[in-house]
Amino acid sequence: MADLSHIHGQDLTVSATGGLLLTSGTEHGQQRVIRRLMTNPGDDQWTPEYGGGAPAFVGSTASADRIRAAFLKQMRMEATVDQSVAPRVTVSAQPNGTTTATVEYRDAQGVTSRTIIPMGDR
Repeated sequence: MADLSHIHGQDLTVSATGGLLLTSGTEHGQQRVIRRLMTNPGDDQWTPEYGGGAPAFVGSTASADRIRAAFLKQMRMEATVDQSVAPRVTVSAQPNGTTTATVEYRDAQGVTSRTIIPMGDR
């Protein structure tokens, strides 16, 4: 199913003909996963359980296990993720002092995707 193309943190994308760009398939799923993980729980008033809370982890003392658990919970709720294959989340400190979470999953089309969520300094 096609949906509006919207990369988290950016404006809606305009097509070459001036209309709003649509996305579907694997790209649609990637956009949904990033948006879900980058949304804080409670920010969506209609679905308060939506959101992995990546922005809330910036500057926090949350453990890698807590971040991993929050992201895995959200991946289990995401419709574009194939639930027959467990997603993997790896949280790691980078040499520059920042933290990233690498999320690997298979989407509903059977394509394996890898998304890196930067979480800044912790």
